Amino acid sequence: MSRIRPAGARDRSAIRQLLHEAGLPTADLEHSAIDFWVIGEADRIIAAIGLETFQPSGLLRSLVVAPEQRGRGLGQALLAHLESTAQARQLNALYLLTLDADGFFQRLGYRSVPRHTAPAAILHSQEFHSLCPASALCMLKSLALTDRD
Repeated sequence: MSRIRPAGARDRSAIRQLLHEAGLPTADLEHSAIDFWVIGEADRIIAAIGLETFQPSGLLRSLVVAPEQRGRGLGQALLAHLESTAQARQLNALYLLTLDADGFFQRLGYRSVPRHTAPAAILHSQEFHSLCPASALCMLKSLALTDRD
């Protein structure tokens, strides 16, 4: 599998194109503080994931894998990388909105929650406020470490 790396400024147009082709939101990419990680192959971005931080929680933004690359575990690898990064940043939870990938996220420990239960900062994000329809399912994964005695 190709290496996961932080996206650079030169990757933004390729990420935008990949998101557009997948029908995912792109309207706020230039104006939001979203950190992206990508997987590239043969000088082409084939997968990407974004994290928008709203301490102490994070908003998973736009996990996308090129259609011809699906089934290789790239989405799972990117998600694991993002979760590890979020924990290193001391985030205690990740939220996301999805229209059709709830099964994927459920298998990886996310659970459906009422949209209005997300933290206020996330509720006021462009993703929650205007980019995703009200029909999008809100999901949550707790990243808090349990106390160990």
